[in-house]
This record gives sequence, structure tokens and C-alpha cells, in this order.
Amino acid sequence: MKGQLSIFTLMLALLFAGCSKNYEHITEDRLQEIADRPDESARDISIDGFLRFYTSLYIENGRGELQFNQTEAGDTSKHVQVRVIVNQSDASNTVRDPGESFTDKDLVIHLDDGGTADRHTKIRIYGKLVSWKSKAGYMVYQVKVDKMTLPQ
Repeated sequence: MKGQLSIFTLMLALLFAGCSKNYEHITEDRLQEIADRPDESARDISIDGFLRFYTSLYIENGRGELQFNQTEAGDTSKHVQVRVIVNQSDASNTVRDPGESFTDKDLVIHLDDGGTADRHTKIRIYGKLVSWKSKAGYMVYQVKVDKMTLPQ
């Protein structure tokens, strides 16, 4: 019985170890390098920067599109599109729905640890990076967010 319990415990540990994702921490330069190689673009990454709203908030299936820049001032021509859960709850790894009329001051980010951040707080996002060329001919980088934390 004791041997069976140990084997069961070991199997559970291996199962949970296999479930965790390995996120590659990248910079903007690495982001563009990855995007230039389509065979590498769909991968789990983490990246540091600042979230902000676009001029309108598009929400589909509970996820909204926000802009993510590596600097607070942010060059709007160089940004990552982020798909994150947007709702009225205070759940971790979500953005508070600002309602119909909003500004960047209304941005409330609920972090993985239960804390909050705003547009002036540098955060680290973790998620799946995908990229594609738009109909207008420019590259779109999008991260579907799994979690958000403060940089370590």
C-alpha cells in the first residue's frame, strides 16, 4: 500500500510538472525577429511593458484588445496587440471593463497575485504570441494573455 501511494504521488507530480508552460522572456527586438520567422511565431512568451486602451474597446467572447508598449510613452506604430479577459469582476489576470465612455485613466489591471495596476505601472504579460501581416501590409503581433504580474 505504501509503495502504491508513492507511485501515485510520483505520477501526480509528473503530471503537474508537464502542465506548466515555459515562457520565453523577450524584448521588442526579439519580438520582431520571431515575427519575421513564421515558423517561430506561435510560442509562449513573456514581455514587460505598459497596457493602454485603443480609442475604442473591442470585446469578443469576453476578451478585449488592448495596446501594449515596452515604454510608458509608447510608440503607437510599434506595439503588441493584447487579448485579455475584460469584465466587471476583480478576478486575477483581467482588465476591468471601463464601460462605454472611457479614457486611459479608467484602466484597472487585476494582476495574478490579486494586486492591481494602472496605465503607469510596468507589468509582465505571459501568453501565446502569434503574428500575421494585415490586409494593409503591416505586421500585427498579438499575445493572448494567460497571466499578468509585476516584472521580477
